[in-house]
Amino acid sequence: MIRKVRREALDEERYSACLQESEQYNSYAELQFLDKVCTKCEFLVFNDYEAVMPLNLVRKFGVRVVIMPMLCQQLGVFSRRDDPAVNGMFLQFLQQKFNILTYSFNAGNKFNADVNYRPNYILHSAPYAEVYKKYSASRRRNIKKAAAPSVEFCDELISQDWQAFVSENLKGSREKEKVKTIRLIERLHSAGMLTMRGALIDGRLQSLLFLIVGRNAVYLPVFVNHRDLQEKNLPSVMIDKVLQTFVDTHDFNFVGSSIPSVAAFNERFGAEKQQYASIVKRPIDLLKSILGKS
Repeated sequence: MIRKVRREALDEERYSACLQESEQYNSYAELQFLDKVCTKCEFLVFNDYEAVMPLNLVRKFGVRVVIMPMLCQQLGVFSRRDDPAVNGMFLQFLQQKFNILTYSFNAGNKFNADVNYRPNYILHSAPYAEVYKKYSASRRRNIKKAAAPSVEFCDELISQDWQAFVSENLKGSREKEKVKTIRLIERLHSAGMLTMRGALIDGRLQSLLFLIVGRNAVYLPVFVNHRDLQEKNLPSVMIDKVLQTFVDTHDFNFVGSSIPSVAAFNERFGAEKQQYASIVKRPIDLLKSILGKS
């Protein structure tokens, strides 16, 4: 049986035990992360915490709507063993009981029913030397070419106005969304849940990435490059330096993408393509659905 559980009524110990022991574990579903990124967090629970599924709820069109929180790519069902039948029950419950704008399951969730999938790219943990060998020849060449002495790399940019850099250079976001993204980054960074790394040329910030370092994976939710990037291969060097630090012990999650140029960028690092089930509705279609229920 699946039931809805509000955040304040959640048995945190049982939820966390289910998540930690789950086959599909990811850091997005950790309570401390959800509490930072969700507007209002609720949960679907199967039987006695045999499987759990977090949801983020917002008010839209005068009703409660499920929407994926910012900087969070995959949630879905977490259980000791992935079961397509149980996943299907969660999916059906979600569709019947909630108004959904966006919701993404995790790459470990399999379904018997037809669902839409989105791509993601990941590098599995391995000795850095082995990972480097799988880079494309052009990627290895470009990294060597771009790693010039004039480039300064910083683990933290406390003295730099990174907020202005993000606001000026973040692609594909409206001004209101940029402000929300910056505020959330600040909140996660202050809580020690997110770290930043930058690259400067002649003292000017050129490339900036944000990392979520989890139990067994590092996630790249935001990567911003100067719109007039002086060294076109600098993003490749940035990723390579992160891999040198983490890939021996952590998977590296590129957090996307379905954009062909970004997918090709990831693939040239030897990244593996994964698929995760995702529900995405246009706001107008959601509104029609809501009006149809009233």
